[in-house]
Amino acid sequence: CGGGAADAAAQRPFVTLSYAQALDGSICGPLGARGPRLMLSGDLSMALTHTLRAAHGAVLVGCETLLSDNPRLTVRLVAAAAELPPLPDGAAPLRVVADSRLRTPLDCNLLGGGTQGGDGAAAAPAPPAGGSSAS
Repeated sequence: CGGGAADAAAQRPFVTLSYAQALDGSICGPLGARGPRLMLSGDLSMALTHTLRAAHGAVLVGCETLLSDNPRLTVRLVAAAAELPPLPDGAAPLRVVADSRLRTPLDCNLLGGGTQGGDGAAAAPAPPAGGSSAS
């Protein structure tokens, strides 16, 4: 036995997309990244987001989000929402930034401001215009 669809699916990563959206379909305020931060989620939604983070091995954010929001990407609300003790060291997911132009500030919250989880950084050149980065 082996080699079936179930075996192939078991080897794929488990990925969850989480985002907030306003009623008009936008994901930021009228001034975009240059404007003030606009909270699109309530307390319950934020606690659910932190619970989802805690259930995964890594959290990925794009560089534009990092530059405009300066997130911590921690799971600090999980214990508060469930009225549980804080998560043990190592329980928080790895925090990763997709940044092909090396614009991540070294003093951002994700790299220096948080105390939960490990920090990850990776850089790769952007693919050529109109080309593919697959090799």
